[in-house]
Amino acid sequence: MSLKDSIKRMKEKGSSQADWESIVRGIAERMVAEKLAETQKEIVKSIKDLIKGLVVDYTEKYIKTLSHIKGERGLPGISGRSITGQSGRNGMDGRDGKDGTRGRDGKDGFNGLNGKDGSPDNPTQIASKLNILTEAIDQKVIRGLERALLSLTRQIGEAKSVRVGGGGGMGNVSLFTLAGDGSTTTITLSSDVAANGRALWAYYNGQWLQPSTHYTVSGRTVSLTFTPAADTTVEGFFIRT
Repeated sequence: MSLKDSIKRMKEKGSSQADWESIVRGIAERMVAEKLAETQKEIVKSIKDLIKGLVVDYTEKYIKTLSHIKGERGLPGISGRSITGQSGRNGMDGRDGKDGTRGRDGKDGFNGLNGKDGSPDNPTQIASKLNILTEAIDQKVIRGLERALLSLTRQIGEAKSVRVGGGGGMGNVSLFTLAGDGSTTTITLSSDVAANGRALWAYYNGQWLQPSTHYTVSGRTVSLTFTPAADTTVEGFFIRT
């Protein structure tokens, strides 16, 4: 209840002087208590701020003082021991590779080059290995293969268009071979060659021979324009008439 309300109520009741003194005393005590509470809060806040300022100030001074103090010099560390590893074992000396087979001198563009680490396989063995490969071989890898295939395709086409009289067209395929000896330059076939001698394909040590350039055919005779060296081979196949 406010002071104004209290006075109004006292007048309505017709209170005595003692009642008035009691009311005034109660109001004064309440006001003093409220003032003391406010003052106490201000005092506590001031004390906290003072303590905080002192702590910060003394902390900074303490840290600054410690930074100028040097400790005693430490004892020297123990010297480390150097460890040398054992020497590695010497590697084994590699063996010398086997010399390749030296190519023989040929004739008319068939000069053999000096072999280097050459394969001991003969042409038949090399062909067998190529036949078991799972991947196709580019024609350009084998020298002269692309040209030989084109010529073969052309000759087959020409052979199919030839009509041979006397009761027959082209017969079966026959093989031939010549072991070079350094002097023989002719090959005698088992029968005549179809397509007027054009249905024949020859190879010198696996290298395709070009008709007219490296050989000619007349009847059953194949005449080479070069002399196969010893230990070389001329082989091939033809279509019989």
